[in-house]
Amino acid sequence: MRSDPDQIKEFFEVVSQTRRLFFEMHCNSIEHTPATALQARGLMIIEQYPGLTVSELAERFMMSSASITQYLNRLTQNKLINKKVDAKDRRISRIYISAKGKKEIIKIRGSFLSKTAQLLEPITKKELATLIALNKKILMGLKDKKPN
Repeated sequence: MRSDPDQIKEFFEVVSQTRRLFFEMHCNSIEHTPATALQARGLMIIEQYPGLTVSELAERFMMSSASITQYLNRLTQNKLINKKVDAKDRRISRIYISAKGKKEIIKIRGSFLSKTAQLLEPITKKELATLIALNKKILMGLKDKKPN
């Protein structure tokens, strides 16, 4: 289906605004936890991909390795992550979530889910099902076009 350029522009603007506001509201919802929004995002990524290297994490954040190193130092100081030397290459450190970090992720996830439920209150269950189906369809299209 070819969409009207005005519809595409409107879709992009609505998605961009929704994403920005959604992120802002979620950032405010983690105030009761010691993690900042950036730390929360990092913890979630490290949990999803245990054993990432500094450069791999920097790539996911689209940041420099130096910036990520400073960020990781704060997470280490807060005892939210552990760095372990790679068994095959001692120059490489692998990053893992600590026990304290896992507890923090549980709090963050609970906070996110609670805030998401509040944000979705204005729509019906049927509308939510439609929204989920449409987003899955868009996601499949993105994955099909993703370069290898």
